[in-house]
Amino acid sequence: MKEIWGETLTMERAGEKKRRRGQDHVGGRSIRSLAEAIILQSMEDMWNTAHRNESLQFFGGEGFDICAELAGLGPDEQKKIIGMLAEPKLGR
Repeated sequence: MKEIWGETLTMERAGEKKRRRGQDHVGGRSIRSLAEAIILQSMEDMWNTAHRNESLQFFGGEGFDICAELAGLGPDEQKKIIGMLAEPKLGR
């Protein structure tokens, strides 16, 4: 079970939410867009020394997991994002 914003999801309910997330409705698009924007902003913050620690906390904690799920990112896509952030050029 996983708790997202105070709602406990069982595997069955999580699957139901994923099916609904794929539907084309205004609320779903808005949430997806917001989650994508949060991820992109946090990626950009990795190159800003004033915000790097916050970004590391986001990607290392539940924040990224929640946003990735809401954005509809699969495990492979999540790994690619984390891999991009681990490149040695970071912060130059």
